[in-house]
Amino acid sequence: MTADHAADLLAADYEDVLAVVVARAGTPDPLVAADRLSALAERDFGDPLHLLVVPGDLHHIEADALRELADAPAELIEVE
Repeated sequence: MTADHAADLLAADYEDVLAVVVARAGTPDPLVAADRLSALAERDFGDPLHLLVVPGDLHHIEADALRELADAPAELIEVE
């Protein structure tokens, strides 16, 4: 299953929360993207392998990393 398909299935039945896609990890052209499930469902992540993660509470370093490395929208990042 591709990450966009999984995000679409989750967005249809659950809250539209922050999620992270990792595609082609370990290859010369990896991709990491963070956004709402509904936004990720609209993207094409190319060839597999794909991983979709729905994070829980984020440490401030994790939040910074998602903003800087995965272009996560700032309004989705909540640090406690």
